[in-house]
Amino acid sequence: MKISARVQIQKKIKFLRKMRKNISKGRYPKGLYFLCTARDNVQTLEIIQGKFLNESYDECYLIGLAKSKKIILEYLVNIIDEIYNKGTVSLKQLKEKERSLW
Repeated sequence: MKISARVQIQKKIKFLRKMRKNISKGRYPKGLYFLCTARDNVQTLEIIQGKFLNESYDECYLIGLAKSKKIILEYLVNIIDEIYNKGTVSLKQLKEKERSLW
């Protein structure tokens, strides 16, 4: 999975270099919830738990990461609001890859 430049991470999660590297190589934390672009349709977003992710999500972009469904839904609502209501973010901007820090 690729990591978006606009990724939102819950404060309780330690999103360090090791976790970034593991996610980008396809090793996902099982108990976390991922907000990402859909693998089939580029215009949609998906929420999925880490234990259900597989190699078919390698081309998706990670947009949000949280420990609970409630928080990841808040991230989704914020992103949809920014895209459609405020117009401050586009789907193209969400798919900009994060610059490598490692």
